[in-house]
Formats: sequence, C-alpha cells, structure tokens
Amino acid sequence: MTIAFPTTGCRWDANLDEQFGRCAYIGIYNESEDQFVWIENGSGQETASGAGVQTAQKVIDHGASVLIAHTVGPKAVRALEDHGISICCTHKAVTVQEAYHQWKASQKGHGIEKNQKTQKNQGGSI
Repeated sequence: MTIAFPTTGCRWDANLDEQFGRCAYIGIYNESEDQFVWIENGSGQETASGAGVQTAQKVIDHGASVLIAHTVGPKAVRALEDHGISICCTHKAVTVQEAYHQWKASQKGHGIEKNQKTQKNQGGSI
C-alpha cells in the first residue's frame, strides 16, 4: 500500500502540515518496500487558488491509495475520492510517524471514528 502525507519536512519525525494544499512537502510511503519519496510542493504553496487540487494531483500521480492529513478541503477531497484514494484526517498536530501508527491501529479496529465526509471511501479520522 502507498500512503501520502502532507508534511513540514522530509523526515519520518516531521509534523503533518496543517494545510494540505499549501504543505511544504508530500511524503509518499511505500509500505511493501518500506521506503519514502519526498516531493517538494512549491507550486502548491505559491498558487493563489486551487492549491488543494494541485497537491491532490501530485498524490494521485504518485500512486497513493491513502492520504493521511490534518485537514483536506472539499475540492481536493473530491479529486482524491474520484481516483479511489481514501482520506483519513487526524484533526490534531502529529508527526508523520505518529499519524502512520495511529492509522495502522485504526485499520485493526482500534481508535477510529468515521468521518461522514470520507466514510464512503473507508477513510475516517484518527
């Protein structure tokens, strides 16, 4: 499975960026290979509008099947869901590593609360 994270830095212990569309970096984690690819999100940070959709396109282009983020705007949600990407929102400040482990626990049925906006796509909140 490939999981995307909007981040403030290029490290496992970097914080999730609170602004999905204007995040500094996107971390793409390939679970089967246990590898990260870090993508600069320069264009998303500089655009006047549509940053969320542009950032969503980068997530789509890198083959993510799940996005774990602090919050995601409605246009980006629509773009991601249209491509079958599940969205899980943390709604609190956490590192990439903490968010990943919380998400993994939620997949085992521990500590997840479904978010109605993303429920249809097996996303939810952690």
